[in-house]
Amino acid sequence: MNTAFTLIKAAVAPIEAYPDHIPAKKSAYVTYNIADDRGKVFADDTATERVQAVQVHYYCPQGTNYLATLKAIRDGLVGQGFTYPVVQVLYETDTNSHHLIFECEIELEA
Repeated sequence: MNTAFTLIKAAVAPIEAYPDHIPAKKSAYVTYNIADDRGKVFADDTATERVQAVQVHYYCPQGTNYLATLKAIRDGLVGQGFTYPVVQVLYETDTNSHHLIFECEIELEA
């Protein structure tokens, strides 16, 4: 059974991806988390399908041209069955890095 996390890792490959936080300092990487998990289809008061809203965070050093990577991650997520992501582009002054946040959802079996 595919989980949202295994689908995210496939979507962003070959970039290394980690749940919730990065275990060691890398120059460019992805972290991901579940933002919401809810039932969608119910039978006998039990969810048979659910929707997970996820956030995928891409970090890269200052000066990196991230536009091709933004497109690749977005296309990868859609290709793995996620909804078309909303993307926020931030700059983190404390780490001098770009931070792109992809927010999307996927339907899974409960």
